[in-house]
Amino acid sequence: MFKNIKLKNKFLIMILTTVLLVGFIGMFSTDGLHQSKKAIKFELSINKTNVEKSMNSIKNIIQLRFITFKVNKNLNPNYTPAQYEEARKTVNDAYINARKPLEIALENLDPKTSSDLLVIIEDCVNKVDNFYNEFMLLLNYHEQGKYEYVTQTDQRAAKLGDELFEVAYNIPNVNFSRMVSNLDVTLNAMTTRALTLIILTIICILFSLIFGINLSNTIRKPIEKLKDAAYRVLKGDLDLDIRTNNRDEIGELSNSIANMSDTIQYIIDDINNLSEKLEEGNTSYRINIDKYDGAFKNATEAINIATNDLVKDNLYVANIIKEIEQGIFNNEIK
Repeated sequence: MFKNIKLKNKFLIMILTTVLLVGFIGMFSTDGLHQSKKAIKFELSINKTNVEKSMNSIKNIIQLRFITFKVNKNLNPNYTPAQYEEARKTVNDAYINARKPLEIALENLDPKTSSDLLVIIEDCVNKVDNFYNEFMLLLNYHEQGKYEYVTQTDQRAAKLGDELFEVAYNIPNVNFSRMVSNLDVTLNAMTTRALTLIILTIICILFSLIFGINLSNTIRKPIEKLKDAAYRVLKGDLDLDIRTNNRDEIGELSNSIANMSDTIQYIIDDINNLSEKLEEGNTSYRINIDKYDGAFKNATEAINIATNDLVKDNLYVANIIKEIEQGIFNNEIK
């Protein structure tokens, strides 16, 4: 009976069964999840501000590097003093935006509980300052026409930018590490309750796995059979036994391939029969195209047309030969 269910309905049954099991587990562990949510929410609320500020700092630092890259790319010997001043202002604004969140973080962090984070942020501030100062020096050299120093300064600025990125990317890592450490304390208190949930989850997974394997076999084996059948048809073997009584999509596909194979075999048989009839001298015999549809009908009709032309040409040649045998040579051969 399961074999005659449509694939869509099979998957629907599997999904509904899984949903029911998951729902049962969810109801069973509602209280535990509620308590866990409260504890985790408390820990996340403590670290949320620091994480957001660190991510904002990285965004501003990336913006600073992008702006300096863009300004550096656009520099040329034809720059006017006003353009250099505009470039300095653009870079300075980006520098202030990059530094400000770091300064706020330094003011708000508690040295007793966030000493590791303070060290990284202070280092990041120093890197931002060094990168900014180096790029400003590059602008000065370029404006003064000291191009021999521009390349060296640009290389130093690029190196400082890479070091700045490396330090900045460590800020959220430290924040996340501190958050994970605090969550570990909360999660340890949930271990006993979680064990029950794990056991129920394992039961759900096993049930779903068994159901999934069974569903997989009902799909995989017929598909492998269809694959083998298609390969055999490709090799010219049309003697297939893939018909099935299953009413799902794969069963319908199997029967369709079997019908296609039979149709091809019928056409081959008709062509062989036509060839035999022509050899016997029955020039009026043709393939019955009414028993075919679509492209198959068009193909057999084309064969009949080609046969008509062939018979016509043969009869014409035979008639010419007959006239030649009778001594008539005044006809032109087309």
